[in-house]
Amino acid sequence: MPSLPNKPETAFRTLRRRLLRTCSLILPATLVLIALPASSPLARQDPGVAGRLLALPPATAGTSRVAALKDLNVLLARHEGRAGAVILDTDSGVIYENGGEERFQLASVSKLYILVAYLDSIEREDRQANEWELKMMTAMIEESDNRSAADLWDELGEVEGVQEFLKSRRIETVEPPEVPEEWGEMKASALEVGILLRELYDGRLLSHEHTRYALDLLGNIIDEQAWGVGAAQDGSGARQTYLKNGWYPEEEGWTINSAGIVDSDSQDYVVVLLTDSQPSLEEGVGFIESAVRIFRDGLLSEGGPDPASSDLTPPRPAPVHPGRAAPADNP
Repeated sequence: MPSLPNKPETAFRTLRRRLLRTCSLILPATLVLIALPASSPLARQDPGVAGRLLALPPATAGTSRVAALKDLNVLLARHEGRAGAVILDTDSGVIYENGGEERFQLASVSKLYILVAYLDSIEREDRQANEWELKMMTAMIEESDNRSAADLWDELGEVEGVQEFLKSRRIETVEPPEVPEEWGEMKASALEVGILLRELYDGRLLSHEHTRYALDLLGNIIDEQAWGVGAAQDGSGARQTYLKNGWYPEEEGWTINSAGIVDSDSQDYVVVLLTDSQPSLEEGVGFIESAVRIFRDGLLSEGGPDPASSDLTPPRPAPVHPGRAAPADNP
């Protein structure tokens, strides 16, 4: 097993600096994109803009696409509840961030952490996954089955197993749940989840075999749960999405999250949106998919959208089986 760094938080900052190695400043009145080195004192958030639009890769740096990402600021500013959003270009790093360093309860996005940590434990034991493990991992990811997640969580050693894995990869650890059995109460930021997904996609977390297996599971989510980042495939150049969503009702509103990888004809991206205090499941999902459609139209479609006509209405019903109550038992 790789040696553990003495200060994992320092290693995380090093990784984050690598992802943010080129920054840009957006002038809100002119929509001008100025590329700046990360060391520049000007490479920081403009106080007049809620989110940070960072360096766009050359293939996506058109004015309409910059405007589309700025539309995300408008959407996030007008929605109810709290939200964190991050978009990463898998080649060049973070290109958009709004509330991306705030931590949220992950709900079933926690299952992504359980999956990669469990696969790593199998690798460290130098063996193949057995039939029971394959069944549990498949149900946990493709169907968001909570009992399967709880069984794997126990086998992993609860949050300690997740933290050990993250430290070994020099990735920021999660905030543990207050009750050890409540895996869905782990907390992380959109940026931290985005880095985990990017490292998985780039093959830096697991063996080639287990990377492929994890992506196969994340790319085979049952239809009624393939919302959120999955909307990037609707009428765009996206070939495939790999995602994990989470949703859970709390007294102060719904926690609704979507995190995934978008494999497109032009470029691959990681998109993460974490929210809480949402007024309803339907409105929370609608908000996330509105944000995903702005991203889709701005970065995946040729020419980008007309910023004045961005569609901000919910695209589809909430992820509930017809005739059934909201699946609060499968967050």
